[in-house]
Amino acid sequence: MKDVNFDLNLAIDIGNSTVNIAFFENKDFINSISLQTDQMIKGNFKIEKPKDFNKQIAKVEKAGISSVVPEATNKVIDFIQEQKNIKIYKIEELDYNIKIDYEGLLGEDRMMAILGAFKDYGIKNVVVDIGSALTFSVLDKDKVFRGGMIALGPFNILRSSTQNTSQLENIKLHKPVANIGQNTESSLNSGIYWMIVGAIEKGIETIENEIGYKLGKILTGGGTDLVKDYFIEKNYILDRYLVVKGVNYLLLDNGV
Repeated sequence: MKDVNFDLNLAIDIGNSTVNIAFFENKDFINSISLQTDQMIKGNFKIEKPKDFNKQIAKVEKAGISSVVPEATNKVIDFIQEQKNIKIYKIEELDYNIKIDYEGLLGEDRMMAILGAFKDYGIKNVVVDIGSALTFSVLDKDKVFRGGMIALGPFNILRSSTQNTSQLENIKLHKPVANIGQNTESSLNSGIYWMIVGAIEKGIETIENEIGYKLGKILTGGGTDLVKDYFIEKNYILDRYLVVKGVNYLLLDNGV
């Protein structure tokens, strides 16, 4: 871990499955901790703090929070402010300088992922966030967020396949050892793995055909590890912390 000599920013992403709390020194990611969102809501959680966590939190001067789970937002804010009483900015309090061509409710995580992608990789990108949902977010050649696609992600597919089925309760999601499963667990893992791989490839192909040009391909989110080996070979960018990077960039852009 790098030594911390300057004031830090704290960037928080509350997703449907996981809460990510990340430290940044200016634009540089330092480290993060992760909590289960449902446990955070219930107040039943245990934190494994990284080394020097207390020193880092003492140096935090400002924080930003992106959330798609309103019932968890205040609980996370309370937890952070118990560590240090700092101002925590919500996304709607800050100026977002990417034009949005989208009707209705837009998840803050998608907005932050697109901002992080623009800052680190430029225009003409599609960001695929792999988690409870599988979301595709498109930033076009004119720096306009054009929308995208939303489907079930690997964690919700596994949950829907095993809920109310006592013999399948303890199945864990991982990259399959073989494509043809020899038991229920390996068959589920193979099926979900190739369903997600196929959805990502076909989804991006369909988006590129409609928009009329090739896009940079960026994968992010907690499910990235599941498919990373496959997509690294195809020159996709893997950036697991793109949402919290976007939150940090928003703080920096607003000069708060």
